Amino acid sequence: MQLTRLLAKWEVADWHQMLARLLENSTHPGFPDLLSHSLQSLLAHDNVVIKSYRPGCRPQILYEDYPAQHHERYIARYLDDIYRLDPVSCSIVDGRTSGILRINPRTCQLHGTDYYRHYYQELDLADEIDVLVPADARTTLVMSIGRRSRRPASTRELQALHNVYPILQHLLRSFSEQHPGQAGPAISPLEAALATFAEDLLTPRERQVVRLMLQGNPGKLIARHLGISHGTVKVHRRNIYARLSVSSQMQLCDLFLKQTSRPLAPP
Repeated sequence: MQLTRLLAKWEVADWHQMLARLLENSTHPGFPDLLSHSLQSLLAHDNVVIKSYRPGCRPQILYEDYPAQHHERYIARYLDDIYRLDPVSCSIVDGRTSGILRINPRTCQLHGTDYYRHYYQELDLADEIDVLVPADARTTLVMSIGRRSRRPASTRELQALHNVYPILQHLLRSFSEQHPGQAGPAISPLEAALATFAEDLLTPRERQVVRLMLQGNPGKLIARHLGISHGTVKVHRRNIYARLSVSSQMQLCDLFLKQTSRPLAPP
């Protein structure tokens, strides 16, 4: 009975009409504009970016609606290297590939991180809602919904987004299959080697720490990059040394140089 009363409301009829249009046009190049417009009644926002993430690669931009004059400042800089510090990107590396994340200074440890100081605060966002969708075994789609001139999303708005997540999952997958997007700048062989070094032996977070260590970052800077404590970095470093059978950062670097041309054999 409650469902009947809900479906009898004219607001729900309007939503179903929008949903029908979305399903009919999910493979059309103009689909993201239609999706952004349709979501305004559910979660008011100022911009939408749809990205595709794969391990060891820069993200691909499938859609973004930033004004042209802001593209270099926000999109190009993100693809250049800032994406490595993005809490969303780090969550994907840690194994989270589905669901909804919320990124703003109130809900996660942004203040003090390099990502916040060098990029996020320039976005002037009051709230960022990220919808994560697994496209296949190695690819994660992310729709980032930004709010600038509004207050952070309410509990009701977030719950509504959670409720329609299965629909968004289907729509984003359908669109990405037909529109793979534009790749970011080419990743160098060294970056590719850093991204895949010891991937069968270390956890995703340990690989992040290793990559920063191999780039010459000290422990305190690694902690700031990842938004974790210096003590946690020390724990990760001990575990890394044990897993790779080394006892110092110099030995770790030597192992990396020896193994870049051949894979590490599991012990």
